[in-house]
Amino acid sequence: MEMLIIYFLSALLLLSFTICSWHIFMRKKINFKDYKLYAALLVGVLCSTATTLFFPQFLKFILTVVLLFCICYVFFCRDVSKAIIMSVVSEFILVIAEFVVTLFVFIFIDGNPNNMFDSWYSNLLVNFVIPLLALLSLKTSLPLKLYDYLVKTFNNLKQSNLVIYFVVTIVLITVFLVMTYMNLSSTVLLTCNTILTILYVVVIVKLANTQGNFRVVSDKYKTSLTSLQEYEDM
Repeated sequence: MEMLIIYFLSALLLLSFTICSWHIFMRKKINFKDYKLYAALLVGVLCSTATTLFFPQFLKFILTVVLLFCICYVFFCRDVSKAIIMSVVSEFILVIAEFVVTLFVFIFIDGNPNNMFDSWYSNLLVNFVIPLLALLSLKTSLPLKLYDYLVKTFNNLKQSNLVIYFVVTIVLITVFLVMTYMNLSSTVLLTCNTILTILYVVVIVKLANTQGNFRVVSDKYKTSLTSLQEYEDM
């Protein structure tokens, strides 16, 4: 029963952080009178708790990203591209916060993060520290700059291409997690996942940036060609 309460409170804190981050990205104030806010919290908390209880640990990251996208698109942002980017950025901040907490535990708790989860109150402490650390990061300009950069980078892409990037990313990370969770310790696994995820995101952003620049040049060329043909007709 204690663990169920921990999972519920943890999901509530994480969803609260995520919704706060989305409002910052959209540059909107949270409207506490809007029923969508509480509906999103309820759906998110129930689904997140069910994910923790009934699905393997290595699928939690992927299911969380998909869940956040669905909640963001249904309740807050009807733009598919922006909903994808907001979901990925908010989850990325949580991954970094989790990595920092795990690294701290690895260094100061006898080099074994599992010692931090021996009791329900220590588990609750960790699940409180991670969203709190993520919330503190919103006080800086880095999350918003990252979001704006990604929006600008993917702005010139077709929405279908961005969806393809998103789906491919989800599939590849899922395959990677299934393989690595069977062989590595939790600490090494978390470190590898974080590093490889960052590297993969960088590669995707670079590819998208290149394709976006190519599309801009192509549009300019078509515009010039159209103008030239009109001039010839005149």
